[in-house]
Parts: sequence; structure tokens; C-alpha cells
Amino acid sequence: MQKLFRILFLTVVFFTSGQFKEAFSQTMVEKLFGSRNITALRFSSLGAWDFTGNNTSKPPQQLQQMDGKVVQITGFMYPLQEGQTIKVFCLLRSTQTCCYGPKPQFNQYVFVEMKDPVKYERNKSVIITGKFFIDPQPGDGYIYRLEGTKVEFAAEQKPEDKFSHSEGSSQYLEFDFKTLEDIGPTGEQLSKMKSWKEYHDIKIFPENITRLEGKLAAVGAYIVARTNDPQKLIVGKYWWDGCCTGVPPTFFNAIVIILRKGEKIPGEWEDYGIFTGILHANGEKSKWPEKGVIRLEDAVWAASKK
Repeated sequence: MQKLFRILFLTVVFFTSGQFKEAFSQTMVEKLFGSRNITALRFSSLGAWDFTGNNTSKPPQQLQQMDGKVVQITGFMYPLQEGQTIKVFCLLRSTQTCCYGPKPQFNQYVFVEMKDPVKYERNKSVIITGKFFIDPQPGDGYIYRLEGTKVEFAAEQKPEDKFSHSEGSSQYLEFDFKTLEDIGPTGEQLSKMKSWKEYHDIKIFPENITRLEGKLAAVGAYIVARTNDPQKLIVGKYWWDGCCTGVPPTFFNAIVIILRKGEKIPGEWEDYGIFTGILHANGEKSKWPEKGVIRLEDAVWAASKK
């Protein structure tokens, strides 16, 4: 597929447009995060296309970029054939959009056809890997389909109780994303910039960023993206579905989390986490496209909720 992070860390594209901003985003994306063969596709992204069955609207461009790509989708099976093993089913966002709830809209499910029969799971969520297609066939009952190759059961994967706001958390500095947002260029500054070098002279590297170096910290954030390296996550202040809804991550509202070797990795279905580790501040602005501004290293997934 195309670079997973083509739209990730839009840094300057998010604020405004321009050749510099697009080129800068690509440079940082490729050097810092690389590419990935599989990406998570969320039901919120599928819901971004308001398909009614008789309209001529097109899917959002960012959703179109997923067409024909290998993705992972987490949801619930609704069988379209009998038996303990099945090849054809619908993947639903929740069990409320099936025989026990209202009829789902076209953009609330995916028609799945597996390469080989798989075990039917009635009550637990599953992760389906396969090639995704935007293929509106309302007469056949679907607009999205997936050529599935793998099914995994979304086990109740939770972090150990390593962090508590009421006990033992005082040793951690609570990272505030506002610290990052405050050093970002304004929209007016971005509109006048023609090269990344011009940002160097806008502001000096602030002391409140420098003071973070080496601090033991807790970062509560939304898990907005993953990289080729399973131990490296991108977390941000704002929720983003990786495609179409939410606020895309930038240098100034998201950071890199590098998990400790062997540390439990949050499942694809986890949206939010609290991570503890050691903060590192990159004072070389020229290196931000490659290394980012802030990262949390030797990190541990300490809690899954706010």
C-alpha cells in the first residue's frame, strides 16, 4: 500500500496547504515512521461515506485511499451461512446492529468473504485481516467488502495495574500536550513559509521543553497510529481514526512512544492509553522531520483508560 503515514503527522498540511507543507510532511513521514503493509481501518472511517442507495456521492478521498489495501478491521461476526465454520459473513461495528437491534446502514458493516473457512464466534469481537474494497452493490446488500485472509480473536488484552492516579503516581510528571502546542507555528506563519528552515528563526527552543529531558513521566493520550516497529506508537492529544474523522496528529499535538522491549503492546482496538517512561526532548529543530520534538522511551503501557 501507499505509505501508511501519507496523511499522518500532517504537521503543516493540517493547518493550511502549499507545496512546502506537503513536501515537508512527506519528508518527516518517510524518515521518521516509514511504511507499513497493514493498517487498521475503523468503522468511524467507513461511516464517513453517507451512502443512501440512490445517491451519486463519492466516498471521502482519504477513505478512497484505503481501497484495494490490506487492512485490519475489528468487529462482530454476523453469519450469512450456517455451521460452526463459515466463509461468508458481515462484520458489524457492534452486536446492537444485527438481529437484536436496528437494521444497520450500508456504512455500518463490511461484507467479508474468507479465503478459507474460519470458526464462527458469536459473542466476542474478532480482528479480520484482508484486502478492503469500496464496491457499492446495494442490490446485493453491501457497499464495502473484504477479501479476508486471517481471523484473530480480540482477547481481553489489558495492561497490568502499573499506574494509579490515587497511589504511586506522584513520582511521574504528567505530560501536558499544551507544552507542544505552544511552540507550533501559527497559521499566518505557515502561510508565509516556503521552507522548513524558515521555522528555525520563529522561536528559540523553549526552556519548558528543555526541562522535560530525562524526566520520568506519564502520558495519557489517544493511540492514533502505529509503525512498522510494533514497539513504536504515535499518541496524541486528540482522537483520530487514521483516515477520515477526528484531528490528524502533528508535531505539535502528538509524540512518539517507544515501548520497552518485551512490553505488552496495546491491541488495535485500543483507542486510549496511559504510558509511563522517560521523556526526551529534541532541541535540534532541523532534526524534527526525522525524530520529532518529544518522545517517550523505555515506555510501559500502564493503563488503558483515562
